[in-house]
Amino acid sequence: MVLPPDLILPALIRRVRRYRLLLALAIFLFILEPLHHVRNAYSFARPTEQLDPPARQQCVDPEIEAANTPRQSAAIFMLARNNEVDDAIHAVRSLETQFNQWFGYPWVFLNDVEWSEEFKTRVGAETSGKAVFETIDKSMWDWPAHFTEQDKRSAKKTWRKMYDAMDEVFQNGTHVLKEGYHHMCRFNSGLFYDHPALAKYKYYWRVEPGVTFTCKIPYDPFAYMARENKKYGYTIALYEVGSLIPSFFRATSDFVESRYKHKRPLWKAMLEASWAPWPIRRFILSRLSSRNVAGDIWNYCHFWSNFEIADLDFFRSRQYRDYFSYLDRKGGFYFERWGDAPVHSLAAAFILEPGQVHYFQDIGYIHPPFQHCPVDQGVGCDCQCNKKDHVDQFCLQRLRETVEPL
Repeated sequence: MVLPPDLILPALIRRVRRYRLLLALAIFLFILEPLHHVRNAYSFARPTEQLDPPARQQCVDPEIEAANTPRQSAAIFMLARNNEVDDAIHAVRSLETQFNQWFGYPWVFLNDVEWSEEFKTRVGAETSGKAVFETIDKSMWDWPAHFTEQDKRSAKKTWRKMYDAMDEVFQNGTHVLKEGYHHMCRFNSGLFYDHPALAKYKYYWRVEPGVTFTCKIPYDPFAYMARENKKYGYTIALYEVGSLIPSFFRATSDFVESRYKHKRPLWKAMLEASWAPWPIRRFILSRLSSRNVAGDIWNYCHFWSNFEIADLDFFRSRQYRDYFSYLDRKGGFYFERWGDAPVHSLAAAFILEPGQVHYFQDIGYIHPPFQHCPVDQGVGCDCQCNKKDHVDQFCLQRLRETVEPL
C-alpha cells in the first residue's frame, strides 16, 4: 500500500523511534567509532622543540675539523662481489674525496666467496684508511639451520610465483629469484654485526658499490652520532614493495604487541589506521596476514638501508637480537622477500626514541635510480647535484613529524 504524501514523514518518524537503538548502534559502529579509531589509534604528540636538526648547516674546513675531532671506534663497510670491482672503486673514490681523505677511517669489505687479487689490489689502493678484505662464513650465508629440504623447495616455488605476478619493469630489480639475494637479506638483517671483521667496532657506515656522494662532508658523522646519542642514521625514506613481504608487518606487529606496552611515536608514524567499521576490522581485516590484530596496516615507509650510519650496539642489543631471531624462525627471508631495510626500520621504530634516529639531510647521495640532494636552504656543503633530480621521499614528512614541532 502506498501512503499519502502527508503520512510518509510521520510513518518514518515512528519507524526511527522504534528502531532508534539499532540506528544509534549502527551510527556508532560504522561512523563514530571508525572516526575515533583513525584519529586516536596512532596519534602522537608533536615535540615542542626540534629533536633532530641538521648535523651541520655551514661549511667548515675539513682539515681543521679532522685535526680537532677524536676518531671513533668505527668502520666504513661494503658488501660486494669480485665482479663489482669497478663499482666498488667508484663508491670508494667518491666517499674518500668527499669525506674520508681527511678522517682516514678503515674500510671493511665482505664477500661470501674469496676475494680476487684484482679486487683487493685495485680497491685497496683507493682507501686512505686501512682496508680489510674478509669472507663470510657459511654459517652466516646459508639457509637457516631449521630449514628442511621441503622448506627450501617451497621457498623457491614462492619466489617464482612472486616473480611471475610482478610487473615486468620491477622483476629484475627485486632479485626475488636469486638464492644469494635472500642470504644477503638475512645476513644484513641480523648477522653482519657479529662478523669478526666488524666485531671490534661500535659504529659503521654502510656503502654500496656504485653509489656517489655529491656533497663535501667536512665533519665526522660518527663523532656526531656519539655526541648527540644518535643510534641510527639515514638519508632516504621510501615505500616498500608490499607484495613481496605480505606477512612481514603482521609478524613484526605480533612481536611488538607481545613485548612492548608503550608504543613509541616513530612506530605510530609508520602505521596507517583503517577506516573500516569495527566489526570488519575485528573479524575480517585482523585475519589478513598483512594487517595487525586491530585490522590496521603498515604504511610501507622505511629507511633505505643501502645508506646507513648506525651504532652497532643498537643491532647487538637484546631487543634487536630477539626481534631478528623471531623473524628468522618465521622464515620470511626465504618464504617471502623480507629485506634488511624494513627490518632495520621497524626495529628502530619500536626500540628507539625519535630523537635517536637522524636524517643526514646534508649528505648528498645517489644510488640509481634514486638521489638525495640537499634542498633546504643552508644545508649541504659544496654539493654537485641537480636538485631537480632529488627523489620525492614520499613518506618522509610523516616520519619527521615525530621530531619536528608544529
